[in-house]
Amino acid sequence: MKTKIYLSDIITVLFFHISFIGLPYFPEYNMMKYAIIAIIAIYLSPKLKVLFRKEYWQINLILLLLIVVILVTSYINKNNVESRDVWLAAIIYCAILLEGFWFFQYIGYINILENVINLIYKLTLFYVVITDILIFFAPNLFIQAEGYYFIGNKFSVAYTHLLLIVLFWRKSAQINLKLHSNNKYFMALLFACTIIISVFVSSASGIVGSFFLLLFIIFNKKIINVITKPLSPVLTLLFSCSFLFLFDAILNSPLVKFIIEYILGRDSTLTGRMWIYDNVFNILPGHIWTGYGHGSTYEICKKLLGVSNTQNGLIEIQVQYGILGVLLVILLIYHVFKYNRKFQNSMSNMPFMGLIYMYILLASIEITISLEFFILLSLVTISSKAKNENSNSQIMGERSCKN
Repeated sequence: MKTKIYLSDIITVLFFHISFIGLPYFPEYNMMKYAIIAIIAIYLSPKLKVLFRKEYWQINLILLLLIVVILVTSYINKNNVESRDVWLAAIIYCAILLEGFWFFQYIGYINILENVINLIYKLTLFYVVITDILIFFAPNLFIQAEGYYFIGNKFSVAYTHLLLIVLFWRKSAQINLKLHSNNKYFMALLFACTIIISVFVSSASGIVGSFFLLLFIIFNKKIINVITKPLSPVLTLLFSCSFLFLFDAILNSPLVKFIIEYILGRDSTLTGRMWIYDNVFNILPGHIWTGYGHGSTYEICKKLLGVSNTQNGLIEIQVQYGILGVLLVILLIYHVFKYNRKFQNSMSNMPFMGLIYMYILLASIEITISLEFFILLSLVTISSKAKNENSNSQIMGERSCKN
């Protein structure tokens, strides 16, 4: 029996390589990224009407406004950052961001999301296996690549493992998200591997994220009515990104100190994060509205604070794109969840929501409001609707005429 390869499959593979992973071992990766962006743009151009569908107009309007803010703030600051071209970086970033929402909305329109998720799962599994093998059997590559693993830094390694868990849960679970016994065993294996590799690469975020996702899988049915409300992710994001600023006493409590120092193996100042939080607002005057441009935080924080970034998801957005960028990110999250609320009878989007909430909680101490976060939002936008409308006859009919 021959396996048919559709054009949408090829585009999925290409998009995966510019959005979900990096390949630092390949010097020509950036040039490859530019070529892929162009190819995907050519593929999507005849499908422009998808972006103007009435059902997505609020989400897409906010997305376009966010893209404008990213581009404008980066153009304004293009001569103020020496270490990189923030204007070019912003163009590439915005192109991938736009193509992500555009592509997945088209995938939802022609109703082939399940096939796309399955393909992304296989690609993720492939890169996780290759990365883990190289970590254990070719450790010198990490040194030769100046602190990078096959798919990126330690955070990329941990988050890709967590993505694999979510994709397996999404593709393997029944409509009520229950897993069969064999799938439960493999899920347990994925969690174990994620925790082990997170310990090996010294990623506390991977360990914390694993336990959060595990709890989310166990209790998702009990909390679905709360977490799917549009305000819930927004309030969670605002709280998680501000509570360390407001409640220093939390870190001095015996329980929190025990978790940080003995379970996570960090000092109770969160490896200097508290000092960063105490001083980060000193770099904002004069740039509250315009920021410093996309990808500028490394140079700005090094010059003004002596650290590599702000260690906070929302503050990172503020430093790059200004206050309008922060407001538009919050609005985008709100309207994605508001749209998804229409299809709350379907639980098929819960795995992606779990990963989004994990990113939101980790935004309190890490830079997680990133490209991967926005791509997950685009998946949540169409996941439940596509699941509800799925039928094999429609899939084959649509694919044959639209691919």
